[in-house]
Parts: sequence; C-alpha cells; structure tokens
Amino acid sequence: MNSIVDELSDTAVQRHELKRKTFGSVAWTLVRIGTDQGFAFLVFALLARLLTPHDMGLFALALVFAEAGKLIATAGFPEAIIRDQTLDSELADTLFWANLAFGTAVAAALFASAEFIAAFFQEPALAPILEALTLIIPLSALGSIHTARKLRDFGHKSLASRALASGLVGGGLGIYGAYAGWGVWSLVAQRAGMEGTSTLLAFGAYPWLPGRRISLRRLGTVLAFSANTMLTQVLWLAMVRCQDMVVGRMLAASSVGIYRVSWRAVDLLTQFAVGPFSTAAMPALSRLQEDPPGFAQAYLRFLSTAALVAFPTMLGFGALAEDAVPLVFGERWQEAGRIAQSLSLLVVPIVVNALSGPTLAALGRSGTVARLALLQLLATIGFTLAAAPYGLETVAGAYVLRAYLTVPLQMWVLKREAGIGVLPVLRSIAPPLTAAFAMVVVLVGAEPELEPWFPNRTQYLLTAIPCGAVLYLTVLVLVGRRFLAGQIKALHSIVGR
Repeated sequence: MNSIVDELSDTAVQRHELKRKTFGSVAWTLVRIGTDQGFAFLVFALLARLLTPHDMGLFALALVFAEAGKLIATAGFPEAIIRDQTLDSELADTLFWANLAFGTAVAAALFASAEFIAAFFQEPALAPILEALTLIIPLSALGSIHTARKLRDFGHKSLASRALASGLVGGGLGIYGAYAGWGVWSLVAQRAGMEGTSTLLAFGAYPWLPGRRISLRRLGTVLAFSANTMLTQVLWLAMVRCQDMVVGRMLAASSVGIYRVSWRAVDLLTQFAVGPFSTAAMPALSRLQEDPPGFAQAYLRFLSTAALVAFPTMLGFGALAEDAVPLVFGERWQEAGRIAQSLSLLVVPIVVNALSGPTLAALGRSGTVARLALLQLLATIGFTLAAAPYGLETVAGAYVLRAYLTVPLQMWVLKREAGIGVLPVLRSIAPPLTAAFAMVVVLVGAEPELEPWFPNRTQYLLTAIPCGAVLYLTVLVLVGRRFLAGQIKALHSIVGR
C-alpha cells in the first residue's frame, strides 16, 4: 500500500515539475517571439514602405525554395533529438554531420536549379536571388543540432536572447540596404545576417563541439522517424506557400508581394498567439507518452490556453484589417488589408493545426501527420488553381474554405491516435470563440455609427483595440466563468507553489 502511495506521489511531483518547465518554456518562447517576430515585423513594415510589390514578390518566391531546402536538410533531426529520451554523444555527432552533409547537398542541387525555376515563373531576376539564398541552407545546418539540444533541456530562455540578437543584425542590414537602394537585395542581406548570427550564437548557447563518432546504423534508425517529420514540415510549408507558386505563375510576382504582405500580418499574430504553445507542446507531451490521462489533459490545456489568446487577437485584427494594414505598411498595400481580413478567419484551423502536429509527433505518429499534411496540400493546390483566375481575394477565401473543410478530419485523427474526443476539444475552445465572435460583431456593427466621430482612422484604431479587449473579457466572464476559473487554477498550481 505504501509503495502505491509513494508511486502516486512521485507521479504528482513529476507532473508538477513538467508543468513548471513547460510554463517556463511558454513564457520564454513568448519573449522570444515578442522580440524576434515583433522586431522582424517592424523591419518588414519599414521595408514594405521602401520596396515595391514586385521586389517583395520576387524575394517571397525565392524564399519558398530556400525554406523548403532548410527543412529537407535538417531531415527532422532536431525533432528526433527533442523526442529521444536517451541521447548520447555518438547519436549527436552522427546527426550533426549528417545534417551538414544534407544541407550542402540540398544547397548545391537548388543552386543548379535556379535558372530553371526562374524560367518557370518567367522572372529572370529570380535566379540570382535564389542562388544567393541557397548559401543559408548549410549555414543554418551548422547550428540546428545545437539549438535542438538546448530546446531538449527546455532552454527557451537563451533562444529568446539569440533571436533578438539575430533580428537586430539582420534587420539592421536590411534597413541599411533598402535606404542605400539595394532593392530586393536588401531582403537577401537581412536573411543572411539573421541566419549567420543565429548560427554563431547557437554554438555559444550550447557549447558543444561535435566529435567524429558516426554510426550509419543509428542514422538509419533515426531517419525512419525523422524522414516523416521532415516530409510533414515540407508539406505544411508547401500547403501555405503553394499559393505563392500558383499566384506567381498565373498572375505576377507583384501579386505574390501583395499576398505575402497580407499573410505577414496574420503570421505575426499567429506566431505570438499560438507559437509559444506549439513550440512547448512536443517536449512536454513527449514526456507523457506513457501517461494517457496526463497526455490528454496536457493537450487540452495547451489547446484552451492557445484559444484564449489567439481567438480575440486574430478575429479582432480581422475586424480592423482594412484600416490597420495600410496604416502600417503604406497606402500601396490597400488590397493586402482586404485579403488579411479574410485570412484572419483561419484562426480555428490554425490553432488546431498548430497543436495536432506536435501532439501526434510526440506519440511517434509522424507518418499520420505526413499523410494528413499531404491531403491538405493537394486540396489547397486544387482550391487555389480554381480560385486564381478570379483574383487574390478569391484565392484567400478558397484557402479559408479548404482549412475549415479539413478540420473534422483532423479531429477524427486526433481521436483515433491519441484518444482525445471531439467534445472535450470543443468544450476547450467554445468559451473564447464565443466571446471573440461577440466582440467582432459589436466592433463591425458599431463602426458605421462611430465613423463620424473618428475621421482620423488612426484614432479610430487606437480606440477600437482597447474597447474590443474589454468587450472580449466581459463576454468571457459572462459565458465562460468555469473556463476562466480552470485557467487561473492551472496557472496558480504552477507558479503558486
């Protein structure tokens, strides 16, 4: 009897320690995103005012291939390191050198393909930009294993300071280049500065020098898991950015620039509101693989907390996007504001997507995640091809429609693989979704009445944002008292002990 009590006590202590580490990870990830993405967004906004839609579109097209190359080069190794509970020096050495070799090979292949890619989009200026961006692939590979080992130990604090430093260096180069008249090359300089600084600081954050203990047998074992993870990441990237490919081919590079600016505004809010939870989810859930009740409880806590932040943030932005986007990026981006308004409706699929991937990966179901991503990619391509002849706003609407049509499938997969039912999921997100929807209805309905009082749109935005926050909290208190009480209790159990 005493042994059972001791075992239960040990389990409770372990859960509390995991909660404490996870809370710290979320907090420091929020700091990192606040500094990294916040500063990057300011730099992006300034560059958007200085550069043309064609410049932004060319860089966006080239960056799709460079980012895909980075994901292929890492081969899912960072996620394998985070998930592995018995990491040793031989495995770390093996994955470091394999990552660097893959990065070099992918960069060489992409460099050789640059002219063909440029010809496909009928944009000759695209080739040299893509050739330059291939250099960041092996550069990034040098630091990815160091970063993964730091994250494995919940080292999100050092990652936050590293992100700030790389953002400062890269942003400074980009702004200097834009003012100096470099055009699209200022964006290339920004990316190179960020990647170079990040890699240097990765060695400082985790002071480890790889040895020469390489095991092809262990590499093959890891690839059995990590290849699916890598494929999934490439598919998720393709799912979002395949629209750029279709728009670039069927419309123009300048249209890609407009679409990217609208997505950049939405992406900043996504990173801020959802990113900390999706980043912390995998290491936390991986440690609960053998504890199904604890696993389900942790997932639902991640989901409800992400919804609490994301729903009002993104839907509130959507209600104000037509004024906010041109104000931040400049009047030439008026169309991007209307597109961003449509994309803000993606908030529910975004929250579900952001957590379902890490959750299934923590259970070792990377193949399931890959198949789900492939299905969504194919659907996105089909919807986008059908919508592109009708303009960018139709393309955005088609993407939103596709996202909602695949949410039930994700819920079914979650139930099958993790045993988490649809009703608990809906209960976890219903109160904040209801409150956010009510907030948007009031903001949109009141705007025509308030417009004569605020002829200056900046003044209107500065008034509407705090009013929207008060509306959201008021409705949430009215309809979700138990929900709020649960959130407060969970937070107190972590920081109050």
